[in-house]
Order: sequence, then C-alpha cells, then structure tokens
Amino acid sequence: MKLEVYVVCALFLTTIVFCSGSNVDYDELLSVIAKNTETIRKLEDKLNHHEIKHVEQISILENTIKSQGETLNSQWNQLEDIRNKCRQFKRADVDPSTSSNSSDPAFYAYLEAPETNPKSNMVVKFDTPITNIGGAYNIEKGLFTVPRKGVYVFSWTIVSSDRGVIFTQIVVNSEPIGSMITHAEQSYDFHTTTTVAVKELNQGDVVFIRTNPHSRALGYINSGVHFRSSFSGWSLK
Repeated sequence: MKLEVYVVCALFLTTIVFCSGSNVDYDELLSVIAKNTETIRKLEDKLNHHEIKHVEQISILENTIKSQGETLNSQWNQLEDIRNKCRQFKRADVDPSTSSNSSDPAFYAYLEAPETNPKSNMVVKFDTPITNIGGAYNIEKGLFTVPRKGVYVFSWTIVSSDRGVIFTQIVVNSEPIGSMITHAEQSYDFHTTTTVAVKELNQGDVVFIRTNPHSRALGYINSGVHFRSSFSGWSLK
C-alpha cells in the first residue's frame, strides 16, 4: 500500500515539474493527467477489491459462527432428550406409564396397623408395600390398576379380632368376583382366612378389597408383627 502512495506522489510531482517549465505543451500535460487519473482509478479499483474481499471473508466467518451455533443447539437438545430418557428409566419401577412392557406386574402389601373402624362398603387400604413391580398398586387408595390385558391372580388374607366377624370382597371396577368371611364370634382368639381369585382383565380395570357393602363388620381387622392382613396380585404369562 505504501508503494502505491509513493507512485501517486511521484506522478503528482512529475506533473508539477512538467508544468513549471516556461513552454507548456498542454496536450502532453493532458496526457500526463490522463495517465495519472488512470493510475489512481486502478489503485481505487484495487482498494475496492481488497475491501470486497475482506467483507466476503467476514461474511463467511459470520456464517460459520452461525452454523456452529445451530450445531451446538442441536447437540444440546439431543443431550436433553438423553437426560429425559434416563429420568424415565429411573422412574420405570414405580410408574406404570413408563415401565417396560416386558416386566410382569406384581404386588404384595399389608396393613401396618389394625383397621379399628371397618365401616360398611369400605376399601381396605393395605398401606405397606413389600413388592410393587410396575407400580400399579396405589397404597394411598388401596387400588390395583391393571397395566395391560391378561390373566391375573389375586390373594388376600384377613385377620379378625377376637369375637370378630369380617366379611370382605374382591371387586373389579364395581363387580365382586370373590368373597370370604373371617369368623371368630365364638372365639376369644384371632381368626385368619385367605382366598384366591383368578380373572382375565383389561387394561385400566381397577381391583380392590372392600368390606361388606350392606352391613358393618363386628370387631376389627387385625394386623401386627406376628400376623398380617394382606393383599397381593400378579399376572400370568
């Protein structure tokens, strides 16, 4: 760039020296001016070319940065998807909506303490789960929600208080499919009974144990360290 400036200055000085003579040839002077003008134009074109080249390089760099930013955002979204899938896998053993279809649902829960006030038509909430594969048994409501269609086996055990009479049913949705009575009215000791029910069920069916829908129980449902009133179920392959 410095060389180009020197050339322009030299041409300008040449013009001045030429014009300082006493005998001025105007045609030759115009020729010199034209040459100088052409030289300046070429230098301007060259300068513009360099500017355009720099602008193009800056544009390429900006596009590269933008592309890399989009790639980074895409990779970040992929990472978030992987994290979400990992969270779903961690919840699979307690959330039936995310559990693997290959897992066979099964549960077993018992009463932690006696149910001292068993009202009529009351759902018995077996509140202490030992097994709950698939998470389909809700301990707060005492309900098992069928995660997929199939044949299921259910068993429940009721321990009555001394001189107690406890009638219970196993119900699918609103239909009783089995019942039993735990009778200790003539005894001064606890009494235990167990029964089993097997039924083909559809996804979304709700299964639970309830007391007599028409009359109140005598005594109470007992449960303790040495005897457990419990409810269990599992699917058959």
